[in-house]
Amino acid sequence: MTPTDTLFAKLIFTVMLLASLGAFVYLMRRRYQVLRAARQIDRFDRPWERLKKVLVYYLGQRRILDPKHLGAGIMHALIFWGFLAVSINSLHLIGRAYIPHFHLPLFGPESLLGAPYI
Repeated sequence: MTPTDTLFAKLIFTVMLLASLGAFVYLMRRRYQVLRAARQIDRFDRPWERLKKVLVYYLGQRRILDPKHLGAGIMHALIFWGFLAVSINSLHLIGRAYIPHFHLPLFGPESLLGAPYI
């Protein structure tokens, strides 16, 4: 049994989902308007170099894993990576509210990543 088995529960879930998405869009639109007023720069130059920096600094947490504060950096990185794992599970829960056997690619029950994750 899942919490969204009944029609009433699905209705409440949908209303809450739409309200939270509406609040998110409203806040992002306000922030986007502030950014549009700023000076324009080209952020699409050197795409491979920029992608490498995203992987190293964002996903790899390079700045946080500084040898000077390695203990705190490792704890921060583990919390960050745990948050990413929880975010994937949140997407599963939202999808399963509407489609009972929903799963993201590579995270299904029979897939290599899905069996230990689910």
